[in-house]
Parts: sequence; structure tokens; C-alpha cells
Amino acid sequence: SDINGIAFEYAHQVDFPGAPALPVGDYRLYVDVWERTVIALEDTDLRDPGLHGADTCTRTQTMAQVKWCGTGVEPEDAAHNPSVGEAKLTLTVRQGSIEPDPCDPCAEEVALQDKLGNYLFRVEVHHVQYDVSGQPQRVTLKWSSENGAEQHVIGDEPPGFSSSNWVYEFFDGYSDPDALTPETFDSEKHLGRHLATGFTPVRGELVDGYPDSVPSGFTAVRRWDGYCEFQKSGNDWVLQSGADRGVELSTGSSVDAHGHITEGSTVTINHDVMTLAIELADWQMLAGDFWYAVVRQAVNVAGETLLSAEEPMGIHHHYLLLGTVSGGVFSPDEDLICQRFGFPPLTDLQAGDVCYRVPDCGDGNQPTIASLLKQLLGADFPDNTDARGNIRQILDALLCRHAAATLPIVKNDTLCQSLQAPEIRSVQDALNLLCQRDVDGCATYTVFPRPGWESVFDQIASNQDASLCFREGDYQLPAEKRIQSKGHLKISGAGPGTRIISSNGETALRFEACASVTMRDVYIEARAAGNTGELKTLNGALTFHNCAQVHLNQVTLRNAAGTRPGATCLTVGHADLQTGSAHVQDCYCDVGHLQIGMLFLNMDRLTVRDNHIKTRPKPRSWTLQTQLNDKLFAASARRLLINNGEVRNFESTRAAGKKNIQMDAVNNNRRIMIESPVAGNVWKSSLTQELGANAVASNQVLLNTAKTIAARVLTDPVYRAGFLPFENWFTALGNQNPSVAYKGIVCGGRTAK
Repeated sequence: SDINGIAFEYAHQVDFPGAPALPVGDYRLYVDVWERTVIALEDTDLRDPGLHGADTCTRTQTMAQVKWCGTGVEPEDAAHNPSVGEAKLTLTVRQGSIEPDPCDPCAEEVALQDKLGNYLFRVEVHHVQYDVSGQPQRVTLKWSSENGAEQHVIGDEPPGFSSSNWVYEFFDGYSDPDALTPETFDSEKHLGRHLATGFTPVRGELVDGYPDSVPSGFTAVRRWDGYCEFQKSGNDWVLQSGADRGVELSTGSSVDAHGHITEGSTVTINHDVMTLAIELADWQMLAGDFWYAVVRQAVNVAGETLLSAEEPMGIHHHYLLLGTVSGGVFSPDEDLICQRFGFPPLTDLQAGDVCYRVPDCGDGNQPTIASLLKQLLGADFPDNTDARGNIRQILDALLCRHAAATLPIVKNDTLCQSLQAPEIRSVQDALNLLCQRDVDGCATYTVFPRPGWESVFDQIASNQDASLCFREGDYQLPAEKRIQSKGHLKISGAGPGTRIISSNGETALRFEACASVTMRDVYIEARAAGNTGELKTLNGALTFHNCAQVHLNQVTLRNAAGTRPGATCLTVGHADLQTGSAHVQDCYCDVGHLQIGMLFLNMDRLTVRDNHIKTRPKPRSWTLQTQLNDKLFAASARRLLINNGEVRNFESTRAAGKKNIQMDAVNNNRRIMIESPVAGNVWKSSLTQELGANAVASNQVLLNTAKTIAARVLTDPVYRAGFLPFENWFTALGNQNPSVAYKGIVCGGRTAK
């Protein structure tokens, strides 16, 4: 990012959620700008309360997605990366007359709707798969006589929405304003072409007829008249599957029948009232390409052509190459650099907004004001003999009337770090800073958010005292920064505007064996957490070890979430034979799921006052099924379903509060007792199904089988669906799985006063 601009994080694009990871080697970056339709599920303000919530408005959002491609790919080449697809669509109102079969005059009659209706008919490219050469190899189309506008939250569909006569698209749905990470609408934002190798964009799932069990991973559903999927074979496109208004598409039906398909380079589809012919051939296609036609009962007649060999009406993508990353270093494309500046208002046009090529001053040295003016004026450049008065006054002001406050300072690698700061612009600025250093008489460092900023700690000698002032901005850390054996350190910032962020570890800053550390007005975040689950190994986003005194005030700390305790916001600890003191006041801890706010070990004296510890919601991507991938979490969940299993002999009595399960004679009348929220007869049914007519060697074998069933209930949705009580229990478990902290404040150790 520009030092005066806005920092950009590729992996955290609001307009491009789920962007593919950057490759290890060299690559190019480009931006894809396009207009996306915002639906009412995403913005409820589009509904008209005066019409009982009718969706009467439309709005688009300009998407700016930074994407990557190989170094040999030209993202601005329209032949390889077109702005919009090239397929040609012809749409005709169907004729009702045909030639009847003399043997069965009724067999071939076409039953068209009595009324054509009034609507906007939409055809859209749902998905495109490309071969290694970049040509479309498989394409899915969908169409709607409702403009694809009938869409609702799953489970909140209105009466009459669900039917076997429609095709339903389950997609990434509505926003939850109370969630930390609202629905990202990946399926709506992944349209277009993606040149990154190995990346599969998110698409909605098309289903013919509303299913009894909706596909998982989606929150909204949209209704279509029909869809079809084609695979390219040679020069022809061959039908793979499809349906229209409850009728399966087929190449074997009569050419005039509803649902008949004619394959080839141009594909023809008979809808119930329309005939759709689309020339696919070798044309490029993009997911999101669309056509629409206005249909009116009083105007259109059978046989009328509504669209004739029309190319897609949208979506139009605009590409711009940003530059190349080689060896981890980004180099902008200099030939087109002027295109990368926003055009400012003419009333606010400043020199920084003008892009120009630096002129050649002849000797290759840094150009001066005099050399630039001389090159610009040529023979008219004044030589003190014939210059007019007003020109001489201007030149005198530019060339002669300079003071230390207006002379620029030349910055190069030999200049000390303190004078490299962006606010040091003139000779006077540099003199003021150097004089202030002499007056202060102590080591004071001003730190700015630039690569390698963490080396400022290395400039402080062992046991040396220092004061560090962090300016506002983002301070990125590629790894944990360890500060060891310093004297008394004082660190201050600009409040939450000073953000120190580690993306790869559970610790951003770790202080060891320092005389004292005083810190205030900074934000520190670590975006990874360990997975040991042991308190003694926990590190904080901010960690102190064997520091005699720690003072924190107005410090904001944030750690990552996890499925087991693995990180803290703050850790202050000492070895068994050492102690120290800490004073933590008016700090804020943003604690991730199942993590710890503050951890103190072996403290001689500890004061924790007026702090705010809050657990933030889990990301919505952390579904119950995702958390069950952690074996420790899965074991805990399994114990909620079956626990304290006990082998029951014939002589033993039934334990209070436990489910008594006794199998039939075919399973040797084996018995067990368990604690479970699911009824015993359900367990017996599942065990009977699992064991069949097999003999059970012992009660312990029966108990082990029950534990195996519990594991399947957690991991196998098909098995779980066969037992409604298990399904209901699993659903309740997901609904009762809030984000919680493992501990707020933990104090421990062997010594304390």
C-alpha cells in the first residue's frame, strides 16, 4: 500500500470473500471491477414497508476484487479474459401448431399456456468450467419467468413457494447484523472469470423440485423455471441434465414437445411457452452472463422473436493490471501507472494528482528546481541580462530566497533512521529533531508503520532505558518479536489507531528479563492460537516473562479463536524462583472462542482494575461440523450424548438417572446403562440396527458399540437422519453452541504475596 494511502490485505477483501490463497512463487495482481445486484435479503431497506414489505427497489454495488494470475497470463487480454461472454441467444414465443401422428393424433399436440402473461424473462449463465487452454468445456444455464427475483431465507419461504414444478438454487444468503462476521454472499460475489490456478469459485446448488432435505452450507433459496447443463464434445454441446417447469429435458422426445433439446454448436430448448436457442460454439462465457426479454400478453404473439442472436447484456467486467510480485516484492506496472490514480474534482486538483514522467536533466542527477525550469523554458530561461521584472521576481523566489524551512532534505540509505520519517521534509525539520534529542538527553525513538519497524528494539542496548512513541497505523509482524534484557522501557501509541498485528502466531510482542515495561494506548492482536489445551504453555498476544515490573494502561488486546484453549490476550509470568509485579488498568481484552483473557503466573504483587473482558462471536464459518473436526471437541460433544457407561449384570439393579438398555435374545440379552439425553428405546433401536442378528460377546462389547454409534451421530448426517431423536439432539447442540471464553482472568503459580 501507499504510505499515505490505505493498507490493503489481499486475504481480507470484503468484495472478494474466500479469495484463493496467494501462490508461493511469482505472480501478477490485477483488479476486476464490476456491478453486482444487491438483493433485499442482503439489504432490508430495499423493501417497501408501505406495501407490506414488497421488494420494489433495485440497487447495485461496485465490486473491486483484487485477483492473481500466473506471470505468463495477460489479465487485460480480452481474448483470454473477456469483459462479458460472447454466446448468442435467440428467444422466440412458441408456436402451437404441429404435424400430428396419423396413428395417434393426440400424442404430439403441444399444450401451451392459454395466456402468455406479463413478466421479465431472464436467462443466466450459472457456472462455467474451462479446459487447460481456457476455453469453456462445461456450462450450466438457468432461466426464470420471474427475473430470478423470488428468493427467501431457507425455512421462511411463503406459502406456494415450494413445489415440484420449479428448480431451486440454494445459495449463500442473508446478512445477520448482530454477527461479527455476517454472511459473505460468496456465491453472489464469485461471478466472472478467475485466472488463479486451482481455485474453485462458490456457486449455488441447483435442485429440480424443492427437496425434502435442503443442501447444507446455504442460508437462502432462489426459484427458477428451469436449468440445463451441457458438456462440450468435439464441436457439439451435449446435454448432461436439466428440467423446465417439472419436465425433464430430453433429446429423445418429439421436436415440438415441451422439454425437447436439440444438441449441437447451437442448442435449442423447448420451454413451456418459449423456445430458447443459444449459440455456444467456441464462444467465451462467464458465470453471471445474463439476457432478459420483456413479455407482454397484449403485445407478443406465438412465433414472435423476442431476442435474436443477442450477446449477453451483462455483467460487464473491467480489468486493470496492478503489477507483478517477484521474489516476494511487488513491482507496479510502470507503463500504465497513470491509470491507477483516481480523478479528483477539478476544484481540488493538486500536484500529487498529476501523473508525469520525470524529465531527463542531462547528467542523471536528482533534478532541481532550476534544472526543471531551464528545461521547460529553454531559450527563454532568464540569464540575468534580458529577463523581465516579474519573471525575475518569480525566479528569485524559487531559486534564491530559500531558508532551512523550505529546503528539502535528500533521503537515502546513509541517512539515519530517525530522519527517514515522512514528517521530516526540510532541513529545518531535521535540525529541530536533532536539537530536541540533545535537550532530552535520553534515548527516545519515534516508530512508524513501515516494513522492518520491529528492528527499533534491536537498537536499544542491553540494560538500556528507552522511550518509544508509536505513530498511528498498522504495524505488521511476520513472526513473534522477542525483546530481551532491556532496562526500563516506556511504550506509547495513538490508542486503537496504533495497531500491532501478528498474522502467524499467538504472540505479537514478547518481553523477557526487562527491568520494567510501561505500555499505554496501543492495540495488539495475534491471529493464531496454539492447540495444546494446556495452561502452562499458553502465550498471549502480549507476553511478559521474568520482567520485574509491568504497567499496562489503555491497552487493547485481541487473540484468535480456537476449539480448545490455546492463547491468551495477556500473559505475565515468571520462573519458579523469580517473582515480579504487574499493574493492569483500563485495558480491553477481545477474547476469541474458548480462549483466555489474562494469565498471571508467580506474581509477587498484582493489581487488575477497571478492565473490560469480552468474548466476541465465533465466525459464521465455524459451524458445529467444523468444530467437530477437532478431536478434543468431538470427544466432549460425544460425552454429552453418551456418558458414564456402565456394564450391567443380571444381578445388578438399575442405576438412578441412567438409561437401561437390554437387548433381545438374538443379541444374547446383553445389558448396559448410560447417561444420555436420548431415550433408551432409541438407543436400543440403533443398536439393533447396528448389530443385526449377530451375537454380542459381552456387555462391554455392547457398550463399545453404543460409543461407536455416538461417534456416527456426530459425523454422519445420513445415519443421523435415520433416527429423528438423534437429529433433534444434534440440531439442539448446534443451537446451544455459543461463543464463550475458557477463562477471564487466571492467576497461578507457586509463589505470591
